[in-house]
Amino acid sequence: RQTFDERAGRILASAYAGEKSCALLFIDLDNFRLLNNGYGHRVGDQMLAIVASRIRNAITEPHLVGRRGGDELVALLVDIPRGEYAVDVAKELIRSISEPARILGMEVSVTPSVGISFFPQDGIELDSLLNAADAAMYQAKESGRQTYAFYTPTVARRADLRLRLEHRLRKAVEAPVLVLVVDSGDAELGDIPPAEFIPIAEESGLIVALGEWVLHEACRARRDWRMQGLDIPPLSINMAGVQLRQLGCVEGLINILNEHDVSPNDI
Repeated sequence: RQTFDERAGRILASAYAGEKSCALLFIDLDNFRLLNNGYGHRVGDQMLAIVASRIRNAITEPHLVGRRGGDELVALLVDIPRGEYAVDVAKELIRSISEPARILGMEVSVTPSVGISFFPQDGIELDSLLNAADAAMYQAKESGRQTYAFYTPTVARRADLRLRLEHRLRKAVEAPVLVLVVDSGDAELGDIPPAEFIPIAEESGLIVALGEWVLHEACRARRDWRMQGLDIPPLSINMAGVQLRQLGCVEGLINILNEHDVSPNDI
């Protein structure tokens, strides 16, 4: 990583002086953790080596390739003639990396998601380009994986929202200041829809604590409405899959119902 950063810094400085265009590709292997867990790290390591070889075959000097860590790889395309060149490279990477490989007698395959940022319009420093391409890569994953995406103002907004919302969620779970809005079955945090903040909560590991908070708040509201004499139909409460897989999930749910004196039939 250090060597890549040093060489990339020099390349970008030269490109800036010469008013040349570059592109940064951020490559993440889809569900690589499942491959490691299913086949073992020995197979995962060999798969990484194969992927690296395929990237090097597709991207030669003077372009620069490197590994950020884990299953995250990057490529800096130098002095590109046009933006479509980066797209052509991304498509070739997706095609070649997705081809099955034979490792230890087994046929194994992974697919990549690729985020693309351009120099100098998306950033003149390496860190800015990396952050932009990383955000675009997440957009590629949200678009179905095994594809590519560009850094755009919309992607920038979502990346900024992701950072700010994860920070707010973490603080809110530690010292709850959230408000549960109950309607036809959705819970919303302010004016940010569940489709946006739930994936962030899942990726940041906050979904279980957030889910437990929602259960407590919904049951507390149910109890309060009953005490006010309101006739409310049963509540529908979404629970994340990871929450359902927690050991003691059913016991925990029953304890919450008992704590707030809510009948299972009310949920």
